[in-house]
Amino acid sequence: MKNTLLAQTDAAITKSVKPADRNAFERISLAGMKVMFDKKMHQTLMQGLTESPDKINTVAEGIVGILSLLYKESRNTMPVTPMITAGMALLLQALAFMEDAGMLKVDAAALEKATQHYVETLLPKLGITPEKMAAIMAKGQEATNDPQAMAKFKQLLGG
Repeated sequence: MKNTLLAQTDAAITKSVKPADRNAFERISLAGMKVMFDKKMHQTLMQGLTESPDKINTVAEGIVGILSLLYKESRNTMPVTPMITAGMALLLQALAFMEDAGMLKVDAAALEKATQHYVETLLPKLGITPEKMAAIMAKGQEATNDPQAMAKFKQLLGG
């Protein structure tokens, strides 16, 4: 990646992947790249991006679409945590490609917008509504003050 912000963000995301999730993260990332750059899919994606008045939101939605396709192909067995992280890495790759193609300039504001739209588009597909997210965050806040609640919170998150 030529864009330093995207490269640094990608490195931070890759570094944050837990060792137990590394293999799934890499497989999902590779599969996503194959879908993104498949000739038919690439043409469809590029046409959609070219015609879109909001390229940043369109690319975020495209990545969620790719993840949905991969999840369905896995017969709904793809692990969610590495899928979310791999999707973010794919989003960074797509933004870098778009910038290299002269379609947009990615700065901190554009990256924040893309990330926010990615999360807002993906979470409902995973069944996580804003209300559920608020409840999870509230439980997390409670848990930080109570060791027993913290243990329950970790179980809730699968940890």
